[in-house]
This record gives sequence, C-alpha cells and structure tokens, in this order.
Amino acid sequence: MPKEIIEMSKRELKRLELIHKVMDKRIKQKVAAQRISLSARHLRRLIKKVSAYGDTAIVHGNRGRLSNRKYSDEFRNKTIGIIKKNITISDLLLLQRNWRN
Repeated sequence: MPKEIIEMSKRELKRLELIHKVMDKRIKQKVAAQRISLSARHLRRLIKKVSAYGDTAIVHGNRGRLSNRKYSDEFRNKTIGIIKKNITISDLLLLQRNWRN
C-alpha cells in the first residue's frame, strides 16, 4: 500500500509525537497535555481520533479547501469594474486625505 504524504506544521508534529508516546505508554497523559498546553480531556479526544483515523486526524479537516466565505471571481471582477468605472481622481484624493485623519 503506497504511503500518503501529510503536510503538518511543527506544532502538529509535536502533538503527534507526544500522542504516540502516550499511546505507547512512554509518558503519562497529564504530562503530555501540559507540554502541548491542552487539557487532559482534549488530549484523550485526540488520542481517540489518531487511533481511529491515523496520523491525519491531527490535521484540520478544512486544510487545503477554499473558504466557504470567499466571493466568486465573477462577483469580485464585476465589483472592481464598477468601482473603477465610477471613481475619479478627486475621489481617490479625498479618500486618501480622509484615510490619514
């Protein structure tokens, strides 16, 4: 079975390392939770997720996806077009002056 590559931050790697140590009973849950600034309860939840779903459970589920709040490119381009069409140099100077105050 080919191995998949998981992109993780240093923080997530540290969490994963400590979770594996707890799962192997090399350190206690309370100690691991203190090292990564989590409650013991939250650490137990993470351990449960890692044992059920593997190392990918540490990474947030929305990583790599577009935001659901993002405007479509069509809407964005239409809005910028309207602004460019209706704004004048004097409007820009007035905005600039008011922005600084």
